[in-house]
Amino acid sequence: MSRAKLFAMFACASFVACEKDPASNVKIISRPVAAGTALDTPKFAPPPPFHADLSFSGPCSFRHTADVKCHAAVDDFYTMLVRHGPGNATTSVYLNVETFGGPGTYGGGQMFLTVQNGDAYYYWSNDSVRTHVGPGMKYVDVEKAPLPAEPPNTGVDTVSGRFWCDPHATFDTTKIVR
Repeated sequence: MSRAKLFAMFACASFVACEKDPASNVKIISRPVAAGTALDTPKFAPPPPFHADLSFSGPCSFRHTADVKCHAAVDDFYTMLVRHGPGNATTSVYLNVETFGGPGTYGGGQMFLTVQNGDAYYYWSNDSVRTHVGPGMKYVDVEKAPLPAEPPNTGVDTVSGRFWCDPHATFDTTKIVR
């Protein structure tokens, strides 16, 4: 194809595609709010942050900011994470939101925090963790809750924050977050 024909085709296509924007003559003016109409800005809820921020404090203190595995099944909503702990330890957190029926606030969540380091095994749990599952099951907020140690361990770990669900996660526990 010759350059002249290519230029002519480009010029025609540009001429047809570059029409005047019909909205260019529209003027936007501010309008007063009608009398008696109240603005409801205090009820506006900003969107949640789009990342995890889960804090544990006590004998097993750490902060988790990576996405977690989430799965809804029948009347339960599960979240799980497995991560590298101190030294060669493996830390895992498991949350089961009982009587799950979709996004909303729930009491009675079961949370377990475990640390395994060689033959040593440490375990904290609570069967009444209060949670809020967000729209689209994209995140779970955990209200501040104590996780007492299971015997023979001692101490209390405290958890609070947000699990952010990884939309592509599988429940493969061999993948450890580092």
